[in-house]
Amino acid sequence: LSAYGKMLASLTKSNIPAFRLTGPAARLLLLEYHLDPLEKVPEVNVLASGDDVFTSPSVNIGINVISNDLFKMVVIRDANLMSAHEINLKRKVELEEKVHSGTLIDDDCQHPTFSIINLADMHVTKCAEVLLPPQCALLSYGEVYQTVSDENVRCYRVRATLSYNNAVIRDEAALEWLNSFGNFLQHPILLI
Repeated sequence: LSAYGKMLASLTKSNIPAFRLTGPAARLLLLEYHLDPLEKVPEVNVLASGDDVFTSPSVNIGINVISNDLFKMVVIRDANLMSAHEINLKRKVELEEKVHSGTLIDDDCQHPTFSIINLADMHVTKCAEVLLPPQCALLSYGEVYQTVSDENVRCYRVRATLSYNNAVIRDEAALEWLNSFGNFLQHPILLI
């Protein structure tokens, strides 16, 4: 574990301008915002086991679901082929229902190529997550909060942290991904 721990790195983009969104609306937008950067920087969408690195042609998103105070990670396969609305429906209608009913199977929870951890529902503003191999990268984000900008204007911000295995993913690629993600948050018109 200590050798693996030394290979981990995190980049945090603080004070990203954000709309005042919470709950499902925020989840839907964040899903949409992370898909395009993964297409631009596919190096972040990889799995690794030992010396073997596999760049996945599909994006299998791991998303946390909280049910009855139970934190569960579910996987939406081939998310790159879906709209954010379709991803949200799959999460809400199919996977959350399986969590609530206790009918998740192993395939519903295993081998995400990239995960998004939403800690906003728990009112967390700063966060960084631990990676579980073979996954090499995950994005965690906290609650949207209000602050005062350098120009002395009230604004909304969010902190997002990309945790990644820097033995597999170059620091430059991780930074490029995080900057692209932040750019979409600041300029959502780019998604149209």
